[in-house]
Amino acid sequence: YNRLGLACWDMQDYEAALEWHQKNLKMNQESGDKTEQIKAHTNIADSYKELGKLDLAISHYQAAMTIAMETGNKTEQMDIYFKLGDLH
Repeated sequence: YNRLGLACWDMQDYEAALEWHQKNLKMNQESGDKTEQIKAHTNIADSYKELGKLDLAISHYQAAMTIAMETGNKTEQMDIYFKLGDLH
């Protein structure tokens, strides 16, 4: 699902990208894969950002940050901080 979302993103079809990334998030929540959940939330947030839905983007960046902090994933934390900074 993630690759399909990224392919749609590359074609600037952000609505379709959002749908694929949401499916990816659900799959990774069911499997318990925290690293992929971070990526899915971040990709969803990026899609919402491009669609001008900044509140939803922030919500998903924050969800990604929560998981990144819980798992001690410093690389993802840094990336999310930069993305949040770009919104302001």
